[in-house]
Amino acid sequence: MPKLLWWMLLCAAVANVPATAYTPAMENQGRVPEAGEAAAILKAVCGDTGQVKDSQMYCSPCPDFTSLHGITTERFELRFVLAGSYSAPGAQDLVVFFRGCEMLPDRFGGGVLLNKSGDGWKMSRYDSALVPLAARNIRLNAGRDVLFVESNFIGMGLDNNNLYTFDFLQQPGTARQDVLRLSDTTRACGYDVTKASLEKVTWQEQDFTAAVTWGRIKAEPDYLRDCPDKIPTVPTQSYQLHFKFDGTTFQPADDSKNIYDQIAK
Repeated sequence: MPKLLWWMLLCAAVANVPATAYTPAMENQGRVPEAGEAAAILKAVCGDTGQVKDSQMYCSPCPDFTSLHGITTERFELRFVLAGSYSAPGAQDLVVFFRGCEMLPDRFGGGVLLNKSGDGWKMSRYDSALVPLAARNIRLNAGRDVLFVESNFIGMGLDNNNLYTFDFLQQPGTARQDVLRLSDTTRACGYDVTKASLEKVTWQEQDFTAAVTWGRIKAEPDYLRDCPDKIPTVPTQSYQLHFKFDGTTFQPADDSKNIYDQIAK
């Protein structure tokens, strides 16, 4: 890749990194490992290039399986881990979420699945763009786990809040299944202007309720002329969307289908 193009892409990526102050709407079941555990995890992910220094846990240079492999000015930073049985019922697996070593299309990071191997870990797969704010396990009727993820990404004038499941036994193109997607488009300069936010996710065993605010208007000529410098006022309402889990997938409950269909358009 020509150096000028690479730097243009890198600058665009940095400009669109989500604000770290964003507060997840869902409680995170993941945890930050202690130094000794982190060292063993990084050993399985990137061999001898793993570094654990105080609260910093990372691979450098970028591992071979990442888009920016070999780059030494970027770190593959360990964020948090979540244990579960993702590969088979009763399996001892660990998902490790990383930041860095990926560009904008892959959301600046990804997740690594590790399988228990003797006294250590063995790397099973890597999925770029798997960069949740919060995650939890959902137990399938089949007896193994899938991830349930909350993510937020800001870029191209959009503020996207997503809830989705991720199944490590599926191929990358089908592993992710969206459950709820909310896109705030007030800075996107389109003919339809949507203001939306995900406020809180609460669980009742494996069913959940998403508290959201949402509203949509047609763009006025002044908005199209001045956007994105002037943000229009979009009237919103608060909704409680209920989702039921049938052992395989999530679906909106009967009392939430109408507003879900309206929001999902």
